[in-house]
Amino acid sequence: MFPYRIENDVVILIPKGELSIENAHLFKKWVLDEFLNKGYNKILLVLSDVESMDSFSLGVIVNILKSINSTGGFFAVVSPSEKVERILEITGLNRIVKIYDTISEALEEVRKS
Repeated sequence: MFPYRIENDVVILIPKGELSIENAHLFKKWVLDEFLNKGYNKILLVLSDVESMDSFSLGVIVNILKSINSTGGFFAVVSPSEKVERILEITGLNRIVKIYDTISEALEEVRKS
């Protein structure tokens, strides 16, 4: 449904375009059904190709984060686009979600946890 890859036991989600009320609920259901409900609890969300996000999609990210935290997993945002990074700062989400510049940097941190 959305671009992704799995490295070892880490799911790397790579959505493109826009995350909004039109597709964020599908994104959440897909992440829950395809990964969390199947035991994957280490997820990196690469946002370099996401041009915009609305408040609904931010809520979906928080919901996924809470689900992963409840299992002792790892969740991080990687390489947000400039516009998305600004949204994360304005909303304060950057204070509760780990943000990394590169996938390799985030994968290194996952291995330490």
